[in-house]
Amino acid sequence: MKSIALFCAFAVSSLTAADGSAASSAAYVQKAGQLQLASAVTWQRLMYAGAAGQSEVGYSGYFMAPEGRQNLQKELNANIQALFQAAEADQSVRCRFPARSQWLIEQLQIPPQLLPQADCPELDSWFGKIKPYKATLIYATDFMGNPSSMFGHTLLRIDPKDQQQLNLVSYAINYAATAASADSWSFAWKGLTGQYPGEYSLMPYYRKVKEYGDFESRDLWEYELNLTEAETRFLVQHIWEMRQVTFPYYFVSDNCAYRLLGLLDLVRPELNLTAQFNTASIPIETIKAAAQQGLAAKTVYRPALETQLLAQAKQHGNLLAKSAHQLAFSEP
Repeated sequence: MKSIALFCAFAVSSLTAADGSAASSAAYVQKAGQLQLASAVTWQRLMYAGAAGQSEVGYSGYFMAPEGRQNLQKELNANIQALFQAAEADQSVRCRFPARSQWLIEQLQIPPQLLPQADCPELDSWFGKIKPYKATLIYATDFMGNPSSMFGHTLLRIDPKDQQQLNLVSYAINYAATAASADSWSFAWKGLTGQYPGEYSLMPYYRKVKEYGDFESRDLWEYELNLTEAETRFLVQHIWEMRQVTFPYYFVSDNCAYRLLGLLDLVRPELNLTAQFNTASIPIETIKAAAQQGLAAKTVYRPALETQLLAQAKQHGNLLAKSAHQLAFSEP
């Protein structure tokens, strides 16, 4: 009888907790409606809302509601409800979508004690490696050997705190087309017509420096952005959410430069940089647009190996530079 009484007490307790959770989520769904959060700029950008009010994201796993892509209000409601639901490790909505969850909690002013514990070891490990503190917008000059880089390329470097002299080991956020290696003459055509998927990736910055500066002889310009630590962290949290999301990649318009501007628009709602580049997003022009908004705090020039050798040739003579060039590119 005692064990039955304990079981009944546990069942009643669980039911009460579930009822309380449902009541809390319903109250905050109502509050979100009153605040019209589904129409807020940040929510619209988190959802990649298009002109028709539907999301441009085609990956179903990006949404909590079955009709989330078509109805961003229902998607917002489903995310609020999920905040109050207990889940296994790495399965909580706060683990899967940390940026949107944080934004909703802040906008609705939900006390932490009302929410169930969220255990996110995968996210915590990934985030702990990056240690986001500040962001730097990188511009790689043009490379005629690849049609997708004829106008240059942009990427974002994420630096930890107090790592000014070791930024080569920082992580870089790259957005690029995923193309089959077998493509040859059709590569440019497919890139111009959006037939390749574009996706975000994260890699050590030194790999891109070596690729661009040493192998492709492309100079790098680094523009440190004046994003706050909170804005930088929010940006990186959103990149976690985008791990399996792709968009059609267009070499001229919806490209690396356009998508990186979209990230800046997301963390600074008052910005609307992407609206300036509806037809063509030339990387150097997007850099200028970001600078005009006062985003660039400091600039660093990182010349390519060939640029350095040419400078040496001008300073020390062609013979010495030719010998250095032969030595640099000789087989090991």
